[in-house]
Amino acid sequence: MWSIANQIGVDGVLWSIFFLITIIMLGLYRPSLAIIFSVFGVVALWAMKIIAIGWIAVTSLIAIAILLLIGMKKQ
Repeated sequence: MWSIANQIGVDGVLWSIFFLITIIMLGLYRPSLAIIFSVFGVVALWAMKIIAIGWIAVTSLIAIAILLLIGMKKQ
C-alpha cells in the first residue's frame, strides 16, 4: 500500500515531529489547549498519512486526552 510515510522515510518523521511540536506550542500558555492541539496535530498527521500509526493508537490517544481534560476540569 502506498503512503507518504513510505515515500518520505526518516526525513518525513523528522518533519512530522517538527510540525507536531509547532502545533503543540500554539497552545502552550494553556495546558488544556495544548492537549487539544496535540491531539489535533496527531490526527492531522495521521489523516494525511505522514505518520503511519494504527487507528487503535489514534482512538487511544483521543480517549486519554479526554480523560486528561476531564481530570483537569475537576481541579
